[in-house]
Amino acid sequence: MVKLYAGAITDADGTTGGSSVAATYQWTVSDTEDGTYTAISGATTSTFTLTQAEVDKFIKVVASYKDAQGTSETVTSAASSAVANTNDAGAIAAISGTTTQGQTLTAGAITDADGTTGGSSVAATYQWMVSDTENGTYTAISGAIASTFTLTQAEVDKFIKVVASYTDAQGTVETVTSAASSAVDNTNDVGAIAAISGTTTQGQTLTAGAITDADGTTGGSSVAATYQWTVSDTENGTYTAISGAIASTFTLTQAEVGKFIKVVASYKDAQGTSETVTSAASSAVDNTNDVGAIAAISGTTTQGQTLTAGAITDADGTTGGSSVAATYQWTVSDTENGTYTAISGAIASTFTLTQAEVDKFIKVVASYTDAQGTVETVTSAASSAVDNTNDVVLLLQSDTTTQGQTLTAGAITDADGTTGGSSVAATYQWTVSDTENGTYTAISGAIASTFTQTQKLINLLRWLRVIRMHKGTVEMNFCSKFCS
Repeated sequence: MVKLYAGAITDADGTTGGSSVAATYQWTVSDTEDGTYTAISGATTSTFTLTQAEVDKFIKVVASYKDAQGTSETVTSAASSAVANTNDAGAIAAISGTTTQGQTLTAGAITDADGTTGGSSVAATYQWMVSDTENGTYTAISGAIASTFTLTQAEVDKFIKVVASYTDAQGTVETVTSAASSAVDNTNDVGAIAAISGTTTQGQTLTAGAITDADGTTGGSSVAATYQWTVSDTENGTYTAISGAIASTFTLTQAEVGKFIKVVASYKDAQGTSETVTSAASSAVDNTNDVGAIAAISGTTTQGQTLTAGAITDADGTTGGSSVAATYQWTVSDTENGTYTAISGAIASTFTLTQAEVDKFIKVVASYTDAQGTVETVTSAASSAVDNTNDVVLLLQSDTTTQGQTLTAGAITDADGTTGGSSVAATYQWTVSDTENGTYTAISGAIASTFTQTQKLINLLRWLRVIRMHKGTVEMNFCSKFCS
């Protein structure tokens, strides 16, 4: 700042120390050298320090005094040259607004003794700055060049200043920096979880998507996330927790087929806030066909007994052993692990064993459609070998029942099998009884396959044969009528 001094007063009538008495002063100012000068308020001493108000203006000082002759005098100095400017540093007021993430801050008003219009003689340009500490180094926030700035997650816990650049009314380029704001408070940002990855097919493994959170996460979360996989019958329906499905991956089972999957993740963000995020729904889970099974055949594996096909089970769903009625085919093989062939007509769920199956093995084949619409064919385990039940042989007599005539034992037939009338050579014993249903006694010596009748036996003769079968069974059969 420049100080002006009033010049010495001279007066032929005499003065002392510039005046016979102390002079009084009034400093005046004018826009032009020869213009009208007006008093500067308060400028009433012999010196005057120039201010911004006098820049580019002209100054005169008016002195009043009494000369040595007692006459009151008023003298006015010549005008000064125009007052040159000395730059006055501008200032910017404190930032206004709430220092919380998501809130908008506004740069303070610019003041400058050299003059501004609307905060500046020209529009100010701004640059918002950030620092980790209040008194640390501030760096420019990219793109933050307006008079306002909306705080983001990046500024949380940091301090803000704004730098304004402008040209003052004297043409001087000025740069002013605001005081630091308080530390920026966090506003919780809701996290998100990416879509589930993996193939939505039974037996495949799904993986939870990555967690993102503007408040900060590490490896998907500031701490390890916990997971809960959920399932719903419809995409937009109510999802319920799948028991035990609490890892970041989940392998789909039959229970999820045709349904929709979401995963819920819980974690704490880097600001310490507990968060829960839920994924978008998966597509409906596709079925992978589960091979059905048929239980072991039940029943006694003996000729004449009835076997029953076992129950059908299928993870894809069955009703009453099948989603539709099963069809059956009983099969037979000479050996347990041999080739099984269909038994003609044996197409019910039960089968009664005949002589044809003796010493052989049985399986039943069931065909059905499961609850997912897949046609299935399942084959039972083999039965044990079928045991024989002895079959009674009816042996008919031949020839006439006349004394002197020879009777011949009829051909032997046996469902258990014979060769040339018997599986082994038969032995015979002819017997006789007085009545058809009476007690038969052996005819001595009558042990061939033929017998010549005597008078004594007329109207009484009965015969029998004895045969030892391949199974070791002894069988006896009588003629079916009186031999008369």
